[in-house]
Amino acid sequence: MNRKNVLLAWFLLFCICEFALIGYARSFFGVYISPIVFTIVSFIIGAACFYFAREKRLLQKPTNVAHKDGLKVLYLVIPFGIFLIINGYMVFSKIPIDYNHSDVFAQVIEPSKWILKGEYPYQDVILPTYKMHNTYLPMQWLPFTLSSGLGFDPRWIPVTFWVIALLIFLKKFEFSLSKKHLILGILITSIAFFSVIGYMNTNEQEYSSTLELLPSAYYILLIASLLRGSWFWIGVSLAFCFLSRFSIVFLSPFLAWYVYHQYGKIVITKSIIALVATVSLLFIVPFVSQDPTLPQKIVANYDNGAAGEWSIQKWQAENDLPYQLSRGLGIALFIRNFYEDNIPEGVKSLKRLGFAITMLLSLFFLSYFYLKQSSWDMNWVLLGSIKVYFTVFYFLVLIPYTYLHIVPITITVLILLLRLREYALSE
Repeated sequence: MNRKNVLLAWFLLFCICEFALIGYARSFFGVYISPIVFTIVSFIIGAACFYFAREKRLLQKPTNVAHKDGLKVLYLVIPFGIFLIINGYMVFSKIPIDYNHSDVFAQVIEPSKWILKGEYPYQDVILPTYKMHNTYLPMQWLPFTLSSGLGFDPRWIPVTFWVIALLIFLKKFEFSLSKKHLILGILITSIAFFSVIGYMNTNEQEYSSTLELLPSAYYILLIASLLRGSWFWIGVSLAFCFLSRFSIVFLSPFLAWYVYHQYGKIVITKSIIALVATVSLLFIVPFVSQDPTLPQKIVANYDNGAAGEWSIQKWQAENDLPYQLSRGLGIALFIRNFYEDNIPEGVKSLKRLGFAITMLLSLFFLSYFYLKQSSWDMNWVLLGSIKVYFTVFYFLVLIPYTYLHIVPITITVLILLLRLREYALSE
């Protein structure tokens, strides 16, 4: 076995480990060691992209290279995508949406109904035992106007959008597999879809009551747009990401530099215009103009939720660890134990730590890779930077819900498929 194949085997092994650690092997190493192992594995996957960047060959090749007798990877992925959607349905069809169990879908279903009636969507959501102000960003609930308007189960939307986004991504990076690489293609595609299927099947209740595949779909579109240089879709997809989660905000300076470096002043200017216009159209003009304090309310909602999840839940035993903090992900449990007698201060400390480290990380990418721009493939640098950034961001997140980690897992799926592309185009 040559060196190239050995490196690929190790890379696949780390990807499998990462996928397993949010699914079948979550908390395998215990509640304190598992978060460290998961983060190290994820970090190595991101760091591997910087090694790939030194090769300067994958993403610089033509998009439509194909073998005459090869199988287009898009046709290979379609049946896996259909299977994923069916698997998702088989999981969530067993578990009805219950506002007693989770308020997630209450905050997307009710606003989508209100907006269809012409009502203001940012009002109190009435739950069985309490009420709460809707503080979900627009791109978390606007797509659910489809299910509210047409009357189907809203949980079809996240998984279907994720598969469609992935197919669009592969269409943008279309390639074919020769007979020599077909087995490898099937293996890598299976591993990629195993990541989401494993999460679904081992977190049935959580998957059935959350929607994180939806913002993950936005990130797929964003990365495709960044790698292909479409100013319109860079701006629109980045706006979708901003308007679903705040998590990518601190990486924005690096993304702006990447677009400027790769495509020039005109593209970065048009991208910013498209970004501002989309955010204004979908959020500022229709909603913030009616309630200027809305952004602050949304941020405050996360802080208040963290304080609750850092405490022992009513249904837990007195000596138990907080449930969401002890599921094998994130550093929050360590910080919570240190601030056990002052949980609000612990939440603030972790928030400050996360802010500082992610900002420094973005500035590091910006400065260090500025020096490498002439010798490295900046497309792989982009992928590695996004992967490492989200690995660190979600390690430091206030509440390390398992479903949040679907975003960095999705980035790994894209990296895997692009690495497969490199092998397919290597002949």
